[in-house]
Amino acid sequence: MAGELLDERRNMYVAPGHRIGDRYTVEQELGHGAYGAVYRCADEISNSNVAIKVVPLASAPQTRRIQLRREIAALSLANVSGVVCYLDELDVPEMDAMCIVMELVDGRPFPGGTTDVAHAWETIRDPA
Repeated sequence: MAGELLDERRNMYVAPGHRIGDRYTVEQELGHGAYGAVYRCADEISNSNVAIKVVPLASAPQTRRIQLRREIAALSLANVSGVVCYLDELDVPEMDAMCIVMELVDGRPFPGGTTDVAHAWETIRDPA
């Protein structure tokens, strides 16, 4: 059902049609991990699509909150080719979540289509 929030595998699932803040509408989930999920969203102000990482904060340890703040700080400072562009951050009390709004980059997961972290780091260290 549009707008419905579900709890799935200890991660929040935000259904298509749900509003995040006053300008973003969820279109689809792009992926999820240990800290939350990333969604393709429509930005009503810029009339473009963005990626929003939703990190549930309910019962989150303080270390997770610190890591999230560090990630936001790093993204906001990074203006480098190959690094996704930070656009905004939102505290969303009704979801008990923090959201990071980033540019939407279509394509395969980095690097080369794998979501296996160990393999990804091996590829980064030794690309040959």
